Amino acid sequence: MNRFERRPLLTLCAVLLIMVGALLFVSEALLRPEDGTDRVVGGDSELRPERFLALREWRPLTRFSFGPPESRIANANGDLLDVYPLDTDRFGFIEPSVIHEDPDMEIVFVGGSTTENMYVAPENRFPYLAGRLLEERTGLKVNGINAGKSGNNAMLSLLATIGKVLPRRPDYVVLKHNVNDLAVLRRHGSYWSADSDAALLRTRERSFETVARDLRDMTIPYSYRVARRALRRISSDRSAMAAETDRSDERLPRAAASFESALRSFVAVARAWNVDPVLMTQVSLKGLKPGQGGPQEGAYLDEERLARGNFSPQSFARAHDYFNAIVRHVALTEDVALIDLAKAQRWNEPALYDRLHFTDSGSRQAAEIIATEMERLLRTDRSPNKRP
Repeated sequence: MNRFERRPLLTLCAVLLIMVGALLFVSEALLRPEDGTDRVVGGDSELRPERFLALREWRPLTRFSFGPPESRIANANGDLLDVYPLDTDRFGFIEPSVIHEDPDMEIVFVGGSTTENMYVAPENRFPYLAGRLLEERTGLKVNGINAGKSGNNAMLSLLATIGKVLPRRPDYVVLKHNVNDLAVLRRHGSYWSADSDAALLRTRERSFETVARDLRDMTIPYSYRVARRALRRISSDRSAMAAETDRSDERLPRAAASFESALRSFVAVARAWNVDPVLMTQVSLKGLKPGQGGPQEGAYLDEERLARGNFSPQSFARAHDYFNAIVRHVALTEDVALIDLAKAQRWNEPALYDRLHFTDSGSRQAAEIIATEMERLLRTDRSPNKRP
């Protein structure tokens, strides 16, 4: 007696499953439109992929930890942690966040990595610290909430504002952007790019590949991240984009117009929901080059890294200043409060470990400036829902 005779029921079920699978495969092949478009009649379920706008944020209720990069270690400035925690609350805001359940005032900060402050101790990240300083100076219960996410540009922060900031009805929402917008607009010419990291409109295909990705993310997420970083580094090192650096100014006017539109969109949306928008310029150090030694070796804005983004040090300095000027222009023409961090003081290397991102001391300095400006704004604000 062979194995099939010993298990007739199991054998029959296996044969039937194979036959059904084959019939379904043939059926799908025959029914699938040749031009790739779906034909759906009323009442049919959707067959096409899901399309959605991105809420690019840190995953809610999660504890992350990050070891500092070489540039942060080189510019420790007396306060360096072995591991930097980044915890999120149930809304996806970076902790500490909602200190008071019934605050007198709530300020939400949106932006990219220079708002997020990943490599700053949690108690020194300026969105939180500015809230504490303002509370001490005014006697009000203040929530200073950090909604920053590395890699976000102004349009992605606008989507985050709509998705999770406006439902809280904060008193103020503060936006700080420059470099990420400059990068995506310089590279792709538009915010509506198909780039996986910067795309506003995203598509989720219903396919075996999607299922495989979901299984990968559920089973080996950390191994995959490490491998992906390594592949990105190799790919980036092999790219030869430096030859185009001198052309970076040619696309600047169009990029600037898009950035201005994004800022004005943010202002209009916040005001439509009775939330006061505040714009903030971004700090950077310019003019240093690799080989000068010291903590700036391997910095975020060194000549080699800028070349990979089609910039020279000179063209980047002009573009960054130009984008800060646009922030000031929009604040002036829209009659919006401006916190001009870039001009507030003379910034130095100990404050910016890689010429762009704050150290703990730099973040504390930023918090002082922000608290002072917000206190001044409070004293002149006559809105009925604001307490002077």
